[in-house]
Amino acid sequence: MKIFRPAPFLFVLLASLFIVQLPTHANSLPLTVSVGYADNSHCPTFNTNPATCVSPLPANFPGIWNGSPNTIFIGQGVQGVAFDSGALLLTNNSGADVTVADVNVNIGGTPFDLWGSFTVPKGQSVILTQFGFPVNSLNPNFDTSDLTGCCSNNGVIPSIAITIGSTTMTLLDTNQILNTGGFDLGCTTSDCVSTNESHDWSLIPGQVAAAPEPSSIILLGSGLLWLGVGFRRKFHR
Repeated sequence: MKIFRPAPFLFVLLASLFIVQLPTHANSLPLTVSVGYADNSHCPTFNTNPATCVSPLPANFPGIWNGSPNTIFIGQGVQGVAFDSGALLLTNNSGADVTVADVNVNIGGTPFDLWGSFTVPKGQSVILTQFGFPVNSLNPNFDTSDLTGCCSNNGVIPSIAITIGSTTMTLLDTNQILNTGGFDLGCTTSDCVSTNESHDWSLIPGQVAAAPEPSSIILLGSGLLWLGVGFRRKFHR
């Protein structure tokens, strides 16, 4: 009697389970990355009191911010409260903590590498934003809108390079959230009126979801292997 032998098929299937988990996309990360812009500085009374935009915050100010649940905040406002800054939200929905070695934002050739290494605990988020005013400058050190001109889009697409372990993956802010649509919303010229630059969190397009944990793959593979053994025994009878 012909014996059904599923073992070769099972080996191929098990191998494919591991192969499909390998990164196949430049934007495959164990984190999801969103971008926003925090501006509570462009207010009618900013020149007299920077804190007057704090309560209430501008309508489009990022909804998740310093003090939000399960959120680690890496940044500092001017006088502790005032922001005029791009911002990144890194969310860890995987089953393990993720240590980020470096985050480097580049906008039109201007790099921002401000935050060093940090860990995103599983089930939590980390926000990266400005650290007050830098020395010898009137602008916060992550004021990403001020790298553009007024009123017309310059076409620059910000990039975010994230290094985890020895691997660096680059995401593109194709919606130009960090540079406020490719021009400085906060500038005032004869044909352009200053406006608040805030933008709530927006997921960067093109990201690939994190792969399942290796333990999940092993459990699935073990189940298939036992299934194959059962088939083999049945057909041997």
